[in-house]
Amino acid sequence: NLQNVILNQAQDNPLQPDLQYRAFTASPLLGLPQGIAIYQNGVRLNEVLGDTMNWDLIPQSAIGSINLLSGANPLYGLNALGGALSIQMKNGFTHPGTRAQVQGGSFGRIMPWAESGANTGTFGYYANVSYFGEESWRDASPSNAFNLYGTLGWHPKRGSLDLSLALGDSRLVGNGPAPIELLSLDRAALFTSPDITKNNMWLTNLEGAYWWNEKSQLTGNFFYRSNRPISFNGDATSYEKCKFSEGEV
Repeated sequence: NLQNVILNQAQDNPLQPDLQYRAFTASPLLGLPQGIAIYQNGVRLNEVLGDTMNWDLIPQSAIGSINLLSGANPLYGLNALGGALSIQMKNGFTHPGTRAQVQGGSFGRIMPWAESGANTGTFGYYANVSYFGEESWRDASPSNAFNLYGTLGWHPKRGSLDLSLALGDSRLVGNGPAPIELLSLDRAALFTSPDITKNNMWLTNLEGAYWWNEKSQLTGNFFYRSNRPISFNGDATSYEKCKFSEGEV
């Protein structure tokens, strides 16, 4: 429901969308006009190389709220020319209870997830586990992603302290377009293959807040994030342009 926001899947994979906002993009594809800073509980998720964004590392079922902060502001960090997207994850105080869901579809798609949260008024916990897997409607294009997210919280009367842990492991295949002549023979056919992206991410975040009085609050966080992306692209070719003599067919 965010205004002026467009999502597409130009990378041919449902877990690799492009988020476009006023001509700026948050995308996993290197080289696009990246200009939107993405934060999860105050931790910047844009990758170091090219400010790309790996959406497959955020479990959608663990998202509590999303706020779009428009306009360039140095408060949001480097390369936030278009604005920032602030994602707040669930915790045991905002989302108590236990829930589970399984979705499935054509071409072997399955998306189970489960969550559990509770609190005593002062102490709380939250845990979420989710999985995405499919064979895809195209040949040789399977993808899978596993995400684990959990928090432990201490919320006394005038402050809060939350420790969260996120793990993400994915292997995504999004093969590129094919000539129309090939697709007329087989809609699932590939022209070049494979185009594989692997991510292995670990994020731990300690965030706290303390109210000095009714108008003043001190907040901060300490985090460590490690991601090991691996990419293999089969679009390169050793073929060269044909060289014919003048008049030859």
